[in-house]
Amino acid sequence: MTDKVKRQQLKTAKSDFKTVKYQLKKERKDYRRLKLSYTDMLTLKDNLEEIKQQYKTKKKQFHRLKKQRDKSKQIRYLTMQSTQHNIHHLNSDILQEDEVLSQLAHTRIRYLQASQSVHTLKKFGEANGKSSKWIVKKIYELGNRAYNTSKGRGFVRTPHQLSWHHKFKQSKYAKTIRGVHKSFVNPLKRMAINVLKNPFSLVGVFNACLLLFILSPFFSVGVVKQNEFDLTDTWTYFTKLDRERSTHQVMYYSDIDDYLFYINYRYDTIADRHFIKPKTSLPDSILGRNYLEVLWEAINSKPEALKTMKDLYTVPGDYYLTDKEQKDYQAMVSSHNEIGKYASLVELSNFLSVEHTGTLKIIKRYGYEDKETLSEISTFKATPRQELYAPLTGVVTIEGDDVIITTEKQRITFKQVVGIRVRHQQSIKRGEFFGQVKATGNQDVLYEKKRPRKHGKRDAEGKEEMEWKSVNIGFYLPRVVYTQKTSVMTNTVMNSQKASRARQFVQAIKQRFPEATHESIAAILGNFDIESEIKSKMAEGDYLSPPIGKTDEGSYDNDSWLSIGGMDIYGKYPNILKRGIGLGQWTDTSDGSTRHTLLREYAKSQGKKWYDMDLQVDFMANGDTPFYRQLFLNILSSSEDVSTLTEYFLNHWEGNPGDKLDARVASARSWLAFLNYSGNGQPLGNMQDVVMTSHFGEFRQLILQDGRFYENTHNGVDLVYKDGRVNAPVYAVEGGDVIHAQHDNETGLTVVIKHEHYYSYYFHLSSLQVTAGQRVESGMSLGTMGSTGHSTGVHLHLGFSRSLWADYFDPKAYLQLD
Repeated sequence: MTDKVKRQQLKTAKSDFKTVKYQLKKERKDYRRLKLSYTDMLTLKDNLEEIKQQYKTKKKQFHRLKKQRDKSKQIRYLTMQSTQHNIHHLNSDILQEDEVLSQLAHTRIRYLQASQSVHTLKKFGEANGKSSKWIVKKIYELGNRAYNTSKGRGFVRTPHQLSWHHKFKQSKYAKTIRGVHKSFVNPLKRMAINVLKNPFSLVGVFNACLLLFILSPFFSVGVVKQNEFDLTDTWTYFTKLDRERSTHQVMYYSDIDDYLFYINYRYDTIADRHFIKPKTSLPDSILGRNYLEVLWEAINSKPEALKTMKDLYTVPGDYYLTDKEQKDYQAMVSSHNEIGKYASLVELSNFLSVEHTGTLKIIKRYGYEDKETLSEISTFKATPRQELYAPLTGVVTIEGDDVIITTEKQRITFKQVVGIRVRHQQSIKRGEFFGQVKATGNQDVLYEKKRPRKHGKRDAEGKEEMEWKSVNIGFYLPRVVYTQKTSVMTNTVMNSQKASRARQFVQAIKQRFPEATHESIAAILGNFDIESEIKSKMAEGDYLSPPIGKTDEGSYDNDSWLSIGGMDIYGKYPNILKRGIGLGQWTDTSDGSTRHTLLREYAKSQGKKWYDMDLQVDFMANGDTPFYRQLFLNILSSSEDVSTLTEYFLNHWEGNPGDKLDARVASARSWLAFLNYSGNGQPLGNMQDVVMTSHFGEFRQLILQDGRFYENTHNGVDLVYKDGRVNAPVYAVEGGDVIHAQHDNETGLTVVIKHEHYYSYYFHLSSLQVTAGQRVESGMSLGTMGSTGHSTGVHLHLGFSRSLWADYFDPKAYLQLD
């Protein structure tokens, strides 16, 4: 072969090589920059591998021809690198055969897929310091992105404010290390460079482990400085404070994430000032608990003017941050919204999505349900029969309807799973389908982690005893929101006739839809409160002077008066053809809506007045247009939070997006607090015939029926019928679980019911119709009124409390008495 032909072949090979090199660079760039779904990323990786193979082929061809002309040291060096690369692949195969090392091998392979092309191009590029620095930076970026992807945070780089090197710079350790002699710093630099150059060689692994040991305090992503069990203990203590400080006026569900973020930002200072020992939790010490209680009080002491952490750290005081600290803190707050609030703890994936994306809603959080009861289970919003996917790799255990996935240090339990598709003791991988949510919807989950037993003994080998400890699962998932929010019952709600109208509305709803949630009913009440003050007998503009306003009560039966439109009432709004009436202010409008007319015609068909409240609730369920009926049913059965439902009802059912939204949401939250403590029913029938003979909080000196003298402070109210009737039925004020149904010396035949947010007590009954452990619904008969125990005569003692046999509050506000 002539020299000219050889030169031509070399030129062609070099051209082909450059073309493939450009394609490789383009594919690598697309792969790095695009944030694609998991499936698309796999496709892109396949494309990248195909280009790599083409690249290798053309590279070999180029080098074979070039070798005939030039036996340079650079070529021998690249050959050595290729051999080393193959040896590393062989090492990876060996690692894959060992379960313990397989994860390291998997991470290495992912790293090489992202950085191999960069490494190869680096050897062909100009070996100047500027390009080397750029390549090392990009290698770190790719490795960081791959690490975040493996943690479920997406193919994103850790924000600068949350990076380990920024945390190191900002930490108190940095001040000390800055003064260390270069003889210590320079070896660390060389070790770091060696790790970046060849992270999976024996020397590289050793150096990496040594660096991790030295710099471990600074490697965590995010602001979290408490250990994970301390974090859960602190969360739990805040939930206990919420339950202890809640009253019949305010139901606390604090934004604990907000508290924890600040605590961890200032944790070094807090721990020093309050003498918090290493490996202990803040709530373990008196000083630690005192700090948490004072912080809670600073935010929640005034229910009518609740504060946030920002309200505290932006003004001079115990929690103040300087301008520089505030800027840094706000940057961290913004950053954690991108990668998760507790990014360093994230180890579970979204188990309700096959793509493992989206935000999970926790509708019942981990923590105290009341003063005594700790719930270790979190309830997630889920639709009936929604598919469940393994959030981690482990071994399956099946106990009844529960599916448990266990690893050496983790255990997650899914309660009441249906359609189970795995076997007992089967291995399962992250993302695999294993069952469905129960038919009633929503998923209860318990998450536990193994830790050394507190004050535990050591075995013969000196190892600590281990135990399973439940933790707040919200810390370990990429994206969660808590739907339970603090709700405050206003004086307007508590002390007005409006509360009586609200009870009537709730009773009408519950009679037709027993499954309706407090959140859904409160959302509707919040809207109707703004629209009509929850008055069924109300017409738009009826407060004005006649003839636009009402002349007398007969106006509400006058067809002509009811049909007055917007132009006559306001001098504007020509689209309102017939004025709004009723709870929802139903109108006829120029766009074809005739809900005003539909309500009145439906009332005639039912033989009732249009302003009858029960009739209007029935109209919403059965007489309105199909579209609005379905919306109404959807809202009643929804498990969304009250704020979301209020806005949804306004936008879609009311059809007036954004109108006084803040006022409606505030009202809905107030009504939610009312509903959480108020019975949906009444303890006796025909409450208009009932009188209260003894009030809550009275100090009483009584002579009992047997002649004995008795005195106490009344922790409930006494109710009797005006006509003196006996053996009248006594009803459950709300659904719940009967936890006590027996005779007691003092209270006679007694029933105690545990509701979701409180307890109700029924004393001195003459007979019982329920037993302990039984589930009862609102309005179910519990027994009959009597005079058993320490009693002065036939009556019903009704009591409410926030904790069992303690922390009583006045039931009067919830009774429909004349």
